[in-house]
Amino acid sequence: MLRMSGCERPWPTKVHFPTLRDQGWLALTSPDFRQAMLERVTLRKFAAGEAIYRMGDNEGGLWAIVEGGVQFEIPGPQLTPGLAYVAIPGFWFGETPLIRRTVRPLDAIATQPSVFAAISLADCRSVLEEDPSWWQWIALLANMNYDLALGLTADLLLQDPQQRIIATLLRLTGWRTGLHFVTNPGPIHLTQQQLGRIANLSRTAASGILRDLERRGLIVMGYRSLEVLDGDGLRSMLGEH
Repeated sequence: MLRMSGCERPWPTKVHFPTLRDQGWLALTSPDFRQAMLERVTLRKFAAGEAIYRMGDNEGGLWAIVEGGVQFEIPGPQLTPGLAYVAIPGFWFGETPLIRRTVRPLDAIATQPSVFAAISLADCRSVLEEDPSWWQWIALLANMNYDLALGLTADLLLQDPQQRIIATLLRLTGWRTGLHFVTNPGPIHLTQQQLGRIANLSRTAASGILRDLERRGLIVMGYRSLEVLDGDGLRSMLGEH
């Protein structure tokens, strides 16, 4: 049964759940586990800039993006948190407290007005008690997010700034995400400066590279948004096919 929190309007499940069923982590799990999880979903709305959770929080559960997006920030010694990743619909996150019974290791912030699917820790544990073998699917999610972190790290090791921007942009927009597959890659809502922060480049350097890619017809830039028009063309610039 679909549940709504607060005063959210009751969107029909057929509009939203294909995003969760057909792409990303849940699409890779068994049908019975998938159904058990979807039956416990609560939909939550967040305004742009609102925190889904903060580093050190211990409440909540698993989260998935239904509409909108989320950015992950790693608080560091500087005053400005390090922007690590921006995710799009179909992405699941928040499994750490379920596995380790520990607090959140980073901040998760809505990038725009967004709708999230939430499954409480108590509901997750209830599902796993039904069939302990289903822990394999939680392990899969943890492994997928670990692989994603390794991929982001590998992107940062690219010496050429243009390749670093391209690799980061493809990963953020769903063209280069490994097991975090996206059926219909779309635009991401972030500024050129934010993309530069993720790729460890200045805004000036990032903007120059992005303008060149736009002139080539590979991407299009909007107000606080970036969209890949030719993912295969960008991948060829990385030597990928």
